[in-house]
Amino acid sequence: MVSTAQPRLSHFHGGILVFALLCLQLARPSVAWAQFVDPSFAAPIQGASALAMQPDGRLIVGGVTAINGTNVTTRVVRLLASGAVDPTFNAPVTGGTFAVSSVAVDGAGRVLVGGSFTVAGVGLRLARLLPDGTIDPTFTPVVPGPRVTHDLAASAVQVSGPSSVVVQPDGRILYFDFSLRRLNADGTNDPTFTAFAGTNVSVRTARVLADGRILVGGSFPLNGSTRNLARLMSDGTLDPTFDVTTPLTPLSTIATIAVRPDGRILAAGGFISSLGYPIRQFSADGVLDPTFNAVAIGSSTIDQLLLEPDGSVLVAGWFDRINGQSISGIARLDAVGTLDSTFVPYPSVAVSAALARLDDGRIYVAGQLGSGPSVVRLFPSAITPTPPGPPTLTAAQVVSNPVRFTWTPGVGAPPASYELQVGSVPGASDVGIFPMGLATAIEAAAPPMVRLYLRVMARNAQGSAVSNEVTFILGGVSAPNPPVLTATQVTVNPITLSWGAVRGPSPQSYTLVAGSASGQSDLGVFPMGLATSITANAPVGLPVFVRMIGANTGGSAASNEITFTVSPPQMPPAPVLQPAGGTGNTVTLSWSGSPGSTYIVIARLVAGGPIIASLPVAATSTSVPNVPNGTYVVSVVAVRAGLTSPESNSMPVVVPRSSGPRSRPGQ
Repeated sequence: MVSTAQPRLSHFHGGILVFALLCLQLARPSVAWAQFVDPSFAAPIQGASALAMQPDGRLIVGGVTAINGTNVTTRVVRLLASGAVDPTFNAPVTGGTFAVSSVAVDGAGRVLVGGSFTVAGVGLRLARLLPDGTIDPTFTPVVPGPRVTHDLAASAVQVSGPSSVVVQPDGRILYFDFSLRRLNADGTNDPTFTAFAGTNVSVRTARVLADGRILVGGSFPLNGSTRNLARLMSDGTLDPTFDVTTPLTPLSTIATIAVRPDGRILAAGGFISSLGYPIRQFSADGVLDPTFNAVAIGSSTIDQLLLEPDGSVLVAGWFDRINGQSISGIARLDAVGTLDSTFVPYPSVAVSAALARLDDGRIYVAGQLGSGPSVVRLFPSAITPTPPGPPTLTAAQVVSNPVRFTWTPGVGAPPASYELQVGSVPGASDVGIFPMGLATAIEAAAPPMVRLYLRVMARNAQGSAVSNEVTFILGGVSAPNPPVLTATQVTVNPITLSWGAVRGPSPQSYTLVAGSASGQSDLGVFPMGLATSITANAPVGLPVFVRMIGANTGGSAASNEITFTVSPPQMPPAPVLQPAGGTGNTVTLSWSGSPGSTYIVIARLVAGGPIIASLPVAATSTSVPNVPNGTYVVSVVAVRAGLTSPESNSMPVVVPRSSGPRSRPGQ
């Protein structure tokens, strides 16, 4: 447990008090994603305008404009569970910033892309990608109009937003470029579907119901007046039993629809009205429900509705108030439309792309999320957060005042607050403990020539976790801590040693010291610069004692000492020569080998006779062309560390050789 007592400053430089006071002054809390954002998901993308989920749980994002701050022209990417961009998914979809406005996934994991984009130099309105992102050559739709508009809806995951591509359970595809049309699974036009089209028809969203009928939202003339909501039969003809006779407000358009399990319909969108943007609920037959009544106020529209299992609904779009209460971009309403004031995920944000809910309750949010990434993941609202993971503390600037430190959340639940712990020795907090709120950086003046040790603790209601420790000394250099010396290979030559610095000031050079007894240097002192390993020959058969000294302008420190004795080299074993092969005047030989050896092939006219030829060979086989006709006896010796093995067995060879590998019997 960390003590909250006042820091003891009596035996420290007075400058530490300045540092402590500045820490307290600069530890101002900041508003953040409350306890809802999942820090284990970090998507390095900007410009997301559409979401869909493949059956394996990987997230498809459309409308991407940048990755890790670098502009890209590929508009569709796939994210791993961590949020990282999946390098195995390479969608050839390119175009301008608004090229992709919708993505959807069918039951086979294939990705439908809608908008106005380019694939391999060809302009398309609608395309289908295979699960790995490559173009599906079996899908060739002919889509009229300038572009497939708006966002997505997919059956693989509950996704909210104005929908331009909807994959039906039977694989057929609904799409709309202001009119509503349907394609077969192979992209051909579905002649059984009556297009919902005409003058002044603007379809913004659609939902396929369990019985196959289709809810359509937007703005269109029906029965002599402008309507916002209609229901179609499964063949596209108008369902006469559904008639929303009262528009939400004059000159309005429905941009998003959500359907409750009991069939009731939530609808919202953009409305030309000084009263704001109503969110309304209807019965399954289209009768307005007076018990649900919510109004958002802002500069544009409500773009997203997403139902929660408890009956509440997430609302997203461009607004800054709901029901008269200040809240920006995304909010949660209860089952009757009352604002949930405990849900304050982000300040001053306009979410205009999509919301997606996983089966475990986590929610993806895509759109304009301030200056950060364009896709985040929220924890389920019903789950009590777990303790935070250890933050990561970084010394951004410690060579001169003001010193600057930053930290990032660890994997786990978001913290409710941070505190900075400063000590004079590792692990201590005797200099001070400073509440930081939700700030993730600090600048302050540090005292010169005094070593400080800093850590950050993250806390929430369930527990706490401490970051790594950063130490520094300002205005002077302390001697390095002793290096750590390791013997990787010291049994035979060449030996290999490695070393590295431990936490503390960095050395500016290393020196290797070798002696014939502990602590001696009679075998040599070898400057190593900043190298951290060496491979060299050592004396054979004698004990050697080695240590490493790290030094900087503040002093030096010696490592642990390693002792070893290099064994004398061993004579390699005699190779075993295999029967010769080859054809014509080419002779092929092979033999057994031993590690670290090279070889010499020896030729004689008769066994035990004078050597008439020798051939050095690095491998355990060789092929010798153009050998003069005759009869020879060959053998092989191995050479290692200057020692030569006994000769191998002898092998008679007759040249020229026949087409098959044969040899005459030996003597």
